Amino acid sequence: MLVRNLASLSNKSDFNTKYAPDLIKYAANAFQSSADDAALKVAGGSQSAPFGDYNNFWGTARGNLSYLYFQHEYAVQVFTGTVPDYNQSTGDKTKVDGGNPYIPYVLAEKQIICDTLVKVKGHFDPRVALKLSSTTDPNYLYINNLDSVKIHKYYGGSFTSTSGPIGTAPSLYGRNVSSDFKGTVHDGIGRWLYRDNAPYILMTCAEIKFCLAEAYWKLNQKAEALQAFKDGVKADMDFTVTYIYPGTVGSPTGGDKITTAVFNNAATDYLAGPFVGSLSLADFSLSHIMMQKWVALYPWEVPKLGLI
Repeated sequence: MLVRNLASLSNKSDFNTKYAPDLIKYAANAFQSSADDAALKVAGGSQSAPFGDYNNFWGTARGNLSYLYFQHEYAVQVFTGTVPDYNQSTGDKTKVDGGNPYIPYVLAEKQIICDTLVKVKGHFDPRVALKLSSTTDPNYLYINNLDSVKIHKYYGGSFTSTSGPIGTAPSLYGRNVSSDFKGTVHDGIGRWLYRDNAPYILMTCAEIKFCLAEAYWKLNQKAEALQAFKDGVKADMDFTVTYIYPGTVGSPTGGDKITTAVFNNAATDYLAGPFVGSLSLADFSLSHIMMQKWVALYPWEVPKLGLI
């Protein structure tokens, strides 16, 4: 908590002298790997639970994510490397006439998290398959195939509607209908953190590492910042894979559309790739730290920003 509180002061004029040294000291005594992540166990039980509140707020049994909350266009852009280029004088996106309907705008030259070259090793961030939702592969036929997982399509809504600029945001369970836990096609107990017995996340090692990276950056200790940044991304990969709940091949009854083995394979490539492992100190920026922190806090802390 001390690390988190001090990080919130990073834009103060005296941060470097008054707060950064303590942040670094406390981070050394805080979480050192994702094994230290703090989470509150949730009993679950779904419809058999003695009380509805025994289930995770985001699970199917309580219905809060039935279709009341949905992924935003910005989240999709970040996780898929499709952040558009904005006209600096008007703030407008530039339409590409006759282009790919899935990527209808000119993209920003520098993508921070990943890019659209998903077939190139290290350019695909597998966290998208868990933190976001897709209607692709509704029968869970290809959850063991990384090439298929890489080409899932993701759509985000606006602030007030599931209707976005290029498509309709699905529920966070992966369908364009309200959630159900019964019938031939249903969402079961949910998936990943969006399931009845998923834990409530309090704080992660990844957050600590990104706070540390920012402090080092502000002190102009760029090499130390880059290492803390890499440690943070690795910690979030480890956090993310922990809660995979794969669906059943051929059965449209809920779960994640990626297996643990496939995720780990893609994560290894990503961590060694151009956005993390081979990112040079010359190209490394504060934006890399803060955007990876945003991804790491998605979705359990990001809703506070209004951009789930």
